[in-house]
Amino acid sequence: MEPEQIKQLTSMIKSDDHDNLVVAMAILFNLSDEPADIKAELYKLVIDMHSWGKFIELYKKNIEIYEPESLAS
Repeated sequence: MEPEQIKQLTSMIKSDDHDNLVVAMAILFNLSDEPADIKAELYKLVIDMHSWGKFIELYKKNIEIYEPESLAS
């Protein structure tokens, strides 16, 4: 991921706009080619800026949308 993309995601996460946070979490959830440390830092930012509860809520929604077969097992 380019530095500008990381900056944009960081801005979306820090925003008070719930829709921006939802989109940022969906993007993070689907970044399979990125190093784990980049994703971990951005996930940590979600928790720091919002809450564990909000992070878990959005992470579960992403699992339901992008990996529904994992819920069936």
